[in-house]
Amino acid sequence: MLRKINPKLLSIASNRFVLTALAALIWMVFFDRYDFFSQLKMSSEISLLEQDIEFYQKELELVNEERLIFKENREEIERFAREQYLMKKENEDLFLVVEK
Repeated sequence: MLRKINPKLLSIASNRFVLTALAALIWMVFFDRYDFFSQLKMSSEISLLEQDIEFYQKELELVNEERLIFKENREEIERFAREQYLMKKENEDLFLVVEK
């Protein structure tokens, strides 16, 4: 037995405006350059980039604080150069301790 299709539903489904809107919706969701999946991907990339921005802003604040310290204190510049760049004075010996 075949069920009878509601004539109102059939008239809506065969309406060319409904079919055009449905086709446009399918095109936008799956085939368009900025489809739904691309939007999700871009949204996740944006959140990652915002996290990077926060990280680099914090790093920038730390670097600015160090810069102010180095401007005020010459001994801090020497300490930093010795620790980070393994610099030494002329009559000093430098010993490196390497941990495994």
